[in-house]
Amino acid sequence: MSAANTSASANNSAVATDPLAGLRDIHMPVEIGYWPLAPGWWLLMISAVVIMALLFWSLRRYRLNAYRRHGARQLEQIHQQYFAAPETGDAGKEYLQQVNRLLKQVYITQGQVNRVAGLSSQRWLDELQRVAPGTSLDSFSASLTSLYAPTLTLKETDVVAVHQELLKWLRSHKLSLLTATRNGEHEHA
Repeated sequence: MSAANTSASANNSAVATDPLAGLRDIHMPVEIGYWPLAPGWWLLMISAVVIMALLFWSLRRYRLNAYRRHGARQLEQIHQQYFAAPETGDAGKEYLQQVNRLLKQVYITQGQVNRVAGLSSQRWLDELQRVAPGTSLDSFSASLTSLYAPTLTLKETDVVAVHQELLKWLRSHKLSLLTATRNGEHEHA
């Protein structure tokens, strides 16, 4: 036993002199995989998809409403030309003709040529009112019905009222309410 005691005492003296000799090796942890993703990554991906969809929708809406912005600019130019031009007897008639032409151009840019080509007077006003039910076109209606009267007197207040009504109509009309039917007529969708 004395040989066993001497080797045990030698080991104890080695352990006592080197305290790290009795430790086990370091084991590396298992690698962290990419899947399943942490909740933060899911939230980031969903947010990115929502933001891209909103951007796409906004851009599409902006492009689809380009004709409205163009029509509003044209209406503003007509309005400014009326007030900048010297007062003549035909200034009111010219203003109403230009405004009426502009409204028909708005329809034509939306592919409604056949719908508005033959409309005039009350049928035209009814059509304008139909696609923008919430807007009032009273001043425009009164002015337009007197357009072909022998003497047309259009006051500045009438021009301003017509301008405001038509700006509101341009912003609020819904030409998408028009749907083509088989016989070429259009009806309320």
